[in-house]
Amino acid sequence: MMIDHRDVVGVTELSNSSSRLVAAAADGRYFIISKNNRPTAALVGIERLQELEDREENIALLALALTRMATDNGNRTELRDFIDELGLTDEVAALGDDEDEDA
Repeated sequence: MMIDHRDVVGVTELSNSSSRLVAAAADGRYFIISKNNRPTAALVGIERLQELEDREENIALLALALTRMATDNGNRTELRDFIDELGLTDEVAALGDDEDEDA
């Protein structure tokens, strides 16, 4: 992403024009906040922030899936064997089955 120098805002300008800048960010504009002439933060609208967080989560899930695909040797472990290997008790290892029965 190219940063336009007009989108760089100093802390003082942010303080003096926060309402205008927040409104512009809500409309989709991005601002880089600088302190002592160094970029330190960004001001983006909440929709853009959510989009970025969703993309980050999707990339992490994709990386996990690709790693699993690349390292899959075909061996599978039964859940009971895994629970025993970890040394968990049945109560700790329960996946909510008991809660459904009590209801």
